[in-house]
Amino acid sequence: MSTAPTPAGPHAHQARAPQALAGIRVVEFAGFAAGPGVTKHLADHGAEVIHVESHTRPDGFRTNYPPYKDNKPGLNRSGLFALCNNNKLGITLNLKAPQGVEIARRLVARADIVLENFTPGTMKRLGLDYDTLRQVKPDLIMISTCNQGQTGPLAHHPGFGTHLSSLGGFTNLIGYPDGPPMILYGPYIDFIAVNYGVIALLAALDYRRRTGRGQYIDLAQLEAGIHFVAPALLEFAANGRVAHRVGNRHRSAAPHGAYRCRGDDRWVALSVFGDDEWQRLCQVAGHPEWAADPRFATILARKAAWSKTCGTSARTPSSPTAGSGSRSSTPSSGATSPRPPPGSCRARRGRCAPPPRASASTTSTSTEICSGSRRRSTASWRSREPSTDPV
Repeated sequence: MSTAPTPAGPHAHQARAPQALAGIRVVEFAGFAAGPGVTKHLADHGAEVIHVESHTRPDGFRTNYPPYKDNKPGLNRSGLFALCNNNKLGITLNLKAPQGVEIARRLVARADIVLENFTPGTMKRLGLDYDTLRQVKPDLIMISTCNQGQTGPLAHHPGFGTHLSSLGGFTNLIGYPDGPPMILYGPYIDFIAVNYGVIALLAALDYRRRTGRGQYIDLAQLEAGIHFVAPALLEFAANGRVAHRVGNRHRSAAPHGAYRCRGDDRWVALSVFGDDEWQRLCQVAGHPEWAADPRFATILARKAAWSKTCGTSARTPSSPTAGSGSRSSTPSSGATSPRPPPGSCRARRGRCAPPPRASASTTSTSTEICSGSRRRSTASWRSREPSTDPV
């Protein structure tokens, strides 16, 4: 068993500082985003997370979703798997074999949290459900996070976060009024549920610290995601108005959109939520006279001016483009074409160990953890073919 290297460099003192979740151990029976995304945040703040998968059915992010390093698919080449599983340990177990289940229970006996995102009923069939595991760890905290929870008529409805985006009503609210609904990129609701999962587990840890008792958490991803369409639901419940697609427009901001600039496929994104922001935008744009124009003095006035010029369409009005060399006498506060500018990415500070590599055997993880050691370590891998089909 090898230990993690000692940090070096100008920020070494920051890396060595105690982390909020140091000493917390998590066993994760999960794949893709909804489960591993939760424990990624725990691992990033010091928890020891053990990602359990099998050799014949590895985590789906390893094989099903690009991007891959050098555009070549492979078990250890997935960018999304790395994103959701950095700073974790990994072990491959055959949970269809009694020995594999026994190892899993021994891991749980020395853990604080168990997370799973299998289809409802799977953990019970494996003998790894909460009622069974609390016999080996009485103060265990366990969270199940799947599409539509563990109970109810749709609990066993299979699917991914992309399906939930439509079931939750998101796709019907995205797009232009005269166009079809637009699907959200990626498993959007998965990532909403991830944040609720982290909050729920932190609350459960605090509860256990105060009472000494664990608990079981049933997190339905669809229910978590619907929180993000609450304004549309309340608008209908209170006023009887049905929300509709408005392109890049925003009910509380003007101008709001992505605007074409000089050059090939160049854009600027603007969101003006207050009159003070409008005043500053006018100065930066070199048109201080706009700030004094009563037609644009308030958000409602700017929206009215935009509607008068462009009607009900949420597409770009025909006006000089930003940076084109023309200086328009009036601002354009409409939304833009269906191709917005790309998003930005910021580097995240702090430690970032690579994700566990795919293998059929993790001898160091299973022996050291099951023997009781809580030392922070990096697993040593030894590849061999499993004797039976893992789960």
